Amino acid sequence: MISNIYKNEIPCVRKFAPENPYFSLNNFCKQKFGEKIARIPLTLHNPCPNRINGKTGCIFCLPEAYEPPEELSSGTITEQINKRINQRGSFYKANKYIAYLQSGSNTAGNPAELKKAYTEALNHKDIVALSISTRPDCFADEIINIISNLTKENEIWVELGVQTAHNKTLDFLNRGHDNAASLSAIKKLKSAGVQHIVAHIILGLPGETENQMKKSIKIFSDAGIDGFKIHHLQIIKNTPLEKMWLNGEIKLYNFDEYLNLIVNIVETIPRDKVIHRLFGSSNNEYLIAPKWEISKPKIFSAILNEFKKRNTFQGNR
Repeated sequence: MISNIYKNEIPCVRKFAPENPYFSLNNFCKQKFGEKIARIPLTLHNPCPNRINGKTGCIFCLPEAYEPPEELSSGTITEQINKRINQRGSFYKANKYIAYLQSGSNTAGNPAELKKAYTEALNHKDIVALSISTRPDCFADEIINIISNLTKENEIWVELGVQTAHNKTLDFLNRGHDNAASLSAIKKLKSAGVQHIVAHIILGLPGETENQMKKSIKIFSDAGIDGFKIHHLQIIKNTPLEKMWLNGEIKLYNFDEYLNLIVNIVETIPRDKVIHRLFGSSNNEYLIAPKWEISKPKIFSAILNEFKKRNTFQGNR
């Protein structure tokens, strides 16, 4: 359980440099916690609410593609944390961690069991915050009350899979919720005292223009989102989206097109919003397209070079 010292000031970036053209998660954590912090992915093995009771799920999603390795995701929350630290501590290069309930919708399910899992993670001696990944339509009043009570003595983050602010696209994706649900979730979480709310956004969704993507960013920024996790559209095998792509119905960005797009998008993001991610990352076992054949470090480096080449930065437009 953490001290209230982490709540006294909201970090931000006043000025950007060419080598650091956006407000990164690493920068944010160093300001907020005073040191490098790593995230430990955890799982509760809960089924997706959009895949039960006859529902078929989102057309882009294959749940097993996002599950962590079984050898690291078995056992209690405490056991999962310890295994991650023991096996990957040298990789993380950190002394403190954020417990990240990553796979599935981690506000859906039995409230008592969810509270137990949240509390168990927060009570680990090496954990400074709990980050809960979920859908925006999974916030029963009892869950909101649990989260609200935890924020009084703990650092709580919530990551919302909103994907887009456009209802036509949400319907096409078979998300099972509209944008009103996303905005309602943000409002509830802010009222509950959640310290950091993150919106997952997918760029390049079928039928969306660049201006529509920018509009999604503005809508969620205005609603009070604290950070964005940006993904590019990826085709995962054994999904309805794969069939559409094979039939030539889906257009994907090539690498150069995405470089231009992501810088254009980041230019419109307010400077106080934390950017958790600039591009998607999927297990190669499941990824069908796009296959840029470029390593993650080189993708990241190319994006930074694009910012430098254009002499621009986050919030410049």
